[in-house]
Amino acid sequence: MHPSNRFWRITGKFCGVDLTLADEHQKRNVLLSKNIALYDAVCECDILGSLDSSVKNIVPTDVAALISGSKIQKILCNGATAYKTAAENNPSVKLPFIKLPSTSPRNAGMQTDWLELIWLNELGKQ
Repeated sequence: MHPSNRFWRITGKFCGVDLTLADEHQKRNVLLSKNIALYDAVCECDILGSLDSSVKNIVPTDVAALISGSKIQKILCNGATAYKTAAENNPSVKLPFIKLPSTSPRNAGMQTDWLELIWLNELGKQ
């Protein structure tokens, strides 16, 4: 994840913990304590750098298999590409796929305050 990506800042704010410098183990423990699961909408692909526009040969994640038997209530997607990939390739999933604005630094037009407000609002809904 790009160091300027705002995902961990926002997620940490929701969890009440600074996750920006946390290691993978710490992040995992905090997310689990808040009943948050992470996954990538793309299981495999060819990509140059971190640009969504360079993604080719996508193999989408089988979300139905991933959430089978879980208590997951909704699926939040970090940006349009994740939303499109997840929703279009998992028609059997009856949970809502919710498109949130990307936390990527490439989404510079979205001020961090607004981005946080939108994300924190959706994370806080039960």
